[in-house]
Amino acid sequence: MSAVVSVIMPVYNVERYLRAAIDSVLAQTYPHWELILVDDGSTDSSPEICDEYAAANPQITVYHTANGGLSAARNYGLRHSTAPWVLFVDSDDMIHPQCLAALMEVQKHSQCDIVSATAQEDTEPHFRRIGVPTMRVRTWEKAVELTLYQRCGMLNSMCGKLFARRLFEQDKFTEGILYEDLDIFYRLYDKVERVATTRARLYFYRMRPGSIIHTWNEHRTDVLTVMDKMEAYMAKRHPQLLKAARDRRLSANFNIFLLATANGQKEIADRCWKVICALRGASLFNPKVRFKNHVGCLVSYLGRGVMNAIGRIS
Repeated sequence: MSAVVSVIMPVYNVERYLRAAIDSVLAQTYPHWELILVDDGSTDSSPEICDEYAAANPQITVYHTANGGLSAARNYGLRHSTAPWVLFVDSDDMIHPQCLAALMEVQKHSQCDIVSATAQEDTEPHFRRIGVPTMRVRTWEKAVELTLYQRCGMLNSMCGKLFARRLFEQDKFTEGILYEDLDIFYRLYDKVERVATTRARLYFYRMRPGSIIHTWNEHRTDVLTVMDKMEAYMAKRHPQLLKAARDRRLSANFNIFLLATANGQKEIADRCWKVICALRGASLFNPKVRFKNHVGCLVSYLGRGVMNAIGRIS
């Protein structure tokens, strides 16, 4: 039978975790899948591990490409996928054995083109058998709003979500940047009427010190450009979501301000501080804003020195 779900897994120098990630796909109770491994120019033993699994299982295909980054690898996987549904899995993460079965079940009953699972974040997975997955359906607008306000467990990550592959026909991941998920999620949601979610914890994010999210480099500031772009998009197309977009932009600037200051990047910190001062008033009095941002807004009025000092110890 042809694959119903294409699982796309970009791979880059993750020899320590790769087998566990692939094995979690092989362990699926839902049988109608294909796994597309995109080796993004790895320099460790990851390419050999990919080849080994592909040779042993006809449902697995591996492609070796020059290093182009996560977005390029995902786009490559999309171009070579054959199934009507797509699930992205990072190669240092894992999925629950019932992940595909549960997501397809929710999709069947909701008839939504996007189905989002709950994720767990730890150093090792703690999967428990699930029964009938719980389900909630929201309008795309409400789903975007909750994601921007970072509430109800709504994440902008592309991982742990089932997508109709047709949604990517016109929109691809922006290559050469970080925060590609934040950059694309709202544009994909804008293509559908409703988004389904389940509280079942089907995706495992592995916390590791060497991952992108835990390191500083100049591309960390990509999020500032991504948020400027998002704000402009909402202002033009969906002004009812502008407050939420501006609050998420404020969150990004809080984060980069602290990172830039800690790493001696004064020019970047100055840029963030100007945005913080411009947006903090609106977020402070917005009842939908999460508590953490309210606190950040209040602390920012004490001055950037106090804010940075508190950030270092929090």
